[in-house]
Amino acid sequence: MTLIKILIVAVLLLKAGSLSAETFGSATDTTGLGFVGFGWTLCRMNAHATLVHVASAGDVVTGFSVFAETVDGGDNDTISVALYNITSGVGGAPIEGSAVKIPVTAPAANGDWHTVSGLSISLTADSTYALAIGSEVGAVACQRTADGSLTGGRSLHAVATLAATWTESSSGNRYYALYATYTPGSAAAGQVIMIQ
Repeated sequence: MTLIKILIVAVLLLKAGSLSAETFGSATDTTGLGFVGFGWTLCRMNAHATLVHVASAGDVVTGFSVFAETVDGGDNDTISVALYNITSGVGGAPIEGSAVKIPVTAPAANGDWHTVSGLSISLTADSTYALAIGSEVGAVACQRTADGSLTGGRSLHAVATLAATWTESSSGNRYYALYATYTPGSAAAGQVIMIQ
């Protein structure tokens, strides 16, 4: 194999590895366990250790998904989502460029996954990240698990709009159908091409 062919193979392997996507948060449809929202006075975060992400070098978030429904059937209903860098307990600030509004179209009592993609949010190695949801446009509800399903599953902030600093006002033993999709920085690592 010539040197040029070897280099081409190396590039293709690296690109193939970088396409593998993973998630953090809760990607489980918890249908039947209840919804919360419309007229919110609280923002909500999936805060349990099993729902957050400790980043590796090169991790890049590419999308958010939330299982939600529109209660009033509005055409322009949205829910706010942001990714927070957890710096102390559950305190922290949203990552620049991560605050988005996701359109919600599924009718009441028939929720569905709603996704925003095409993001490119670089994460810092060894930092911890958590997803939060906040005030909506229209009457929107997000799916949640039953109370007691996960001790310390959620953190609440007593404001309606996602804030510049997360201040926990209370916590709870449930969590939300909300997750991020990311490309691991390690996906393209470890590809070794032997040149002889």
